[in-house]
Amino acid sequence: MTDERAGAQISAARNIATHMPKQAVAWLGVLTRQALTDEAVLAVIDAVCACVAAGSDTHLDEELVDWLDRHQAIAVQNAAQQALSGVVRQLIVSMRGPERDARIRRLIAQASTRGALVEAICAVLVEDQLPNASDWLGLLHTDDPGALVVVLQAWGRVPPSAPGPIIAFLEHVEPQVRVAAAETLAIHVYTHLAAGRWDAARALATYAAQSAEFCRAAAHVCVRARPARAVDWLAAVPVDAKADPQTAEALAEAFEGLGDPRAEARLLEWIDADDPARLAAIEALGALGGRSAIQPLSDVAKGFLVAGAARRAAKAAIEAIESRAASTAAVTTQAQG
Repeated sequence: MTDERAGAQISAARNIATHMPKQAVAWLGVLTRQALTDEAVLAVIDAVCACVAAGSDTHLDEELVDWLDRHQAIAVQNAAQQALSGVVRQLIVSMRGPERDARIRRLIAQASTRGALVEAICAVLVEDQLPNASDWLGLLHTDDPGALVVVLQAWGRVPPSAPGPIIAFLEHVEPQVRVAAAETLAIHVYTHLAAGRWDAARALATYAAQSAEFCRAAAHVCVRARPARAVDWLAAVPVDAKADPQTAEALAEAFEGLGDPRAEARLLEWIDADDPARLAAIEALGALGGRSAIQPLSDVAKGFLVAGAARRAAKAAIEAIESRAASTAAVTTQAQG
């Protein structure tokens, strides 16, 4: 008898998915409460997806969440997650009104303990690139570090908004969360610079000095993507090389990677700091410095209390600058002749 009822449920669900009768939503509600087997549940979920794709609101949010959260069959969990993605997209993109917002907020609240639902919501927000996607992401609160990483990565792929919620994660106890927040903020720095939003980009510079992860991520993005004013942004990071030599080292390496002579003044500030900042600054000056850097580097090379590695690096940097200057002079002379 059970097999017959399950077979009837499957046939009914498939009929709804295929023909979309006027009573489809009502019938789905009944089938959802009575589904007896995994195959029947999967057939119902397929029908839900078909209804959502056709623009019908099934109002089965809670049932799908329950299957996602409680059902033991992986196939059912995966199908429920896919269906919820469609429901979330339908709610966010196609519907309006206070009821819509309330349902989205309920789904987001339920996502706090369900990593798969977090992924479903983030996937929709990223794929559809909605202007207010960052606002919805800001409502996703979860204690699961893996789910937080998903949220932060999604934040890096939607139009940037106020960075406050992301900045707060720079101090998270879990390293993977801090790194994800840093990488997302670095993407926002690039986005602002590429779009010419200098004030918005510069406002983030202070936080780079407070977070080694953010500083390294932003420096990497600047070197790799080379947005306009990348050197200006890196120079705006208020780092104290003596108090934080590791962050200064990351910036010096980025300046060297960019090869922009405008970084010379900032690098010269760091050649009296402790290693590794001093060594990185000296090497960067060798790659991009001009003649004005020779005397300060000479002082380091002759310093009695300077470590041997720094003295050798300073001598090598001076030789590189002089060689570069000689080559430039030779090319100029040849062009004039």
